[in-house]
Amino acid sequence: MKDVLNFLITTITNEVIEDIVILKDIINYEILKRKNKKYIKIQQQYLKQQMKKQKNYDEWKIFAEKYDKVENVQQWKDRVQTKDYNYKYIKYLRNNLREARQKQDIDQLIQLIRANAYRNIGNIHNPRLYHQSYVGTKSLIEDFQREMELSLKFLAQNNGLAFERKYDFFNELRQIYGRTGLVLSGGGLMGMYHLGFIYALRQKNLIPKIVSGSSVGSLCAAFLCCTDYEEIPDIVDASYCIFRGFNQFRIQSTVSRNWQRLVRFLEKGFFLQINEVSQFMRDNMGDITFIEAYEKTGFILNIQVTAMGTHQQPRLLNYITAPDVTIWSAVSCSCSVPILYCPNDLWVKNQRNELVLWTPGIKYQDGSFSADLPLKQLSEMFNINGFIVSQVNPFVVPWDANRLQHMRHVSKAYFYFRRLAEKIKSLIIDEVQHRFSSLDKIGLFPEFLKQLITIVTQNYKGDITIYPEPKLKHYLNILHNPLNQDDLMNYFEHGLKQTFCFIYQIDSYTKFERIINQYYKQLRNEIRQKIYDKHIQSAKTLEIKINSEPNLGKFDHVLIDDNQDFSVLRDRSLSKDYKAQLFDKVI
Repeated sequence: MKDVLNFLITTITNEVIEDIVILKDIINYEILKRKNKKYIKIQQQYLKQQMKKQKNYDEWKIFAEKYDKVENVQQWKDRVQTKDYNYKYIKYLRNNLREARQKQDIDQLIQLIRANAYRNIGNIHNPRLYHQSYVGTKSLIEDFQREMELSLKFLAQNNGLAFERKYDFFNELRQIYGRTGLVLSGGGLMGMYHLGFIYALRQKNLIPKIVSGSSVGSLCAAFLCCTDYEEIPDIVDASYCIFRGFNQFRIQSTVSRNWQRLVRFLEKGFFLQINEVSQFMRDNMGDITFIEAYEKTGFILNIQVTAMGTHQQPRLLNYITAPDVTIWSAVSCSCSVPILYCPNDLWVKNQRNELVLWTPGIKYQDGSFSADLPLKQLSEMFNINGFIVSQVNPFVVPWDANRLQHMRHVSKAYFYFRRLAEKIKSLIIDEVQHRFSSLDKIGLFPEFLKQLITIVTQNYKGDITIYPEPKLKHYLNILHNPLNQDDLMNYFEHGLKQTFCFIYQIDSYTKFERIINQYYKQLRNEIRQKIYDKHIQSAKTLEIKINSEPNLGKFDHVLIDDNQDFSVLRDRSLSKDYKAQLFDKVI
């Protein structure tokens, strides 16, 4: 009996000790877990602070990668199954591309790429796939993009593929895949956010060649498209911008200036003078025209304006539709918001370099009231099927349901609620448009309300849309003009840091387009070199003929050869300087 009792006591004691040890381990685990959570939270706060301090993307990326590692984003990346994109098809396509490339099956590879040359194939550019990580997306998508890049490189560098077929393939691929456009919205002084946006894209060479701007967005777009690529970072430098145009109008006190604005409105129907913007633009870029800017930088600047009067359609000005229009006058017209500014004239430079009116008797104003983002016109004119938008319009930013920059801490329920709200908003807008359209058809809709409805119902988003997070003072200063570098830097830094979060997404979105263009240009340059060599040889032969014919003048032989090879001299994609050099060498 005593032995049994001792056994029971010993057993119970051991079990109690074991339970105490287990309880101790659990408590230690919970304490450690809490400490780890606290440590992780401290790490996250530190890394976010460091990210906010960086002005260089590569330095920002170092801290962003550490932040993703702390949050164990790799686990999300490696998880293949998701409803956000067609992972089965992307996996199938990746495997087929890899197999065809490894077997060096050129025909199969060309067929696969041509049949799947779509920007958002399998919905791989779904924004949700780029909001979990700062610098990455699903591993399968990254692997697919690497395989596509290797396949394109294999075809471009393969000597077994006939040059003519190779050139035709990449030329057609450019047409199929389409182009990307950069669109800068209007937004008063908040448009200075665009400068940070542009600077961030410039750091990674991601600025599209086709740029459009409305209102203050046209001002920023003009500076971008009139500046040599290497000098783009200098746009925000105080020594680059001449503020005399704005400063000369600020000698008066605020009270006196506001009184003058009120009197001007009562007498003329507008508050502010567009002279400030005109003087600022002319001081900084002179009388450069759209065609001159294109030939100087290669950027295609687009500015939308609207002619005064009824039944006038918005006009998209660029080097094709308005080659000789001066950019400063186009920006002035685009910034001429009704009621705030008076309509302005468009000035063109004639053959004698004199400025004359483009359309005498017709004045122009801001075109963003009809379309803040002229996406349709740009698509039709330049084969653009992808738009990167910097949206700073103060009437849009606070209400847009998709302005969450990164949704990693947002619950699915909240996200779906926001998406439902967006759909309800679209439904209401469509219904309002339909009702007002019906009233307009029977002549019961007031003319002055038509423009208001257009403002409310137009599209303000692109395929990738970047929004700022403005403070209250930015809204209060929306109608002010920038005075100096300090005014610019505040907006610049905010726009820069907001854009860093989107650099990876933009890089992924434009990757194939840039690769296709790179190989196409290499092939095109080879053709031009062959044409050039052929004309050099022809020139030597013709020079002998000229020397033996004393009656021929120096330039007479230029007209002898009128074959298609001379079309290189009429190619608008070549600069005037290059054409002149080529022409001189040929003759």
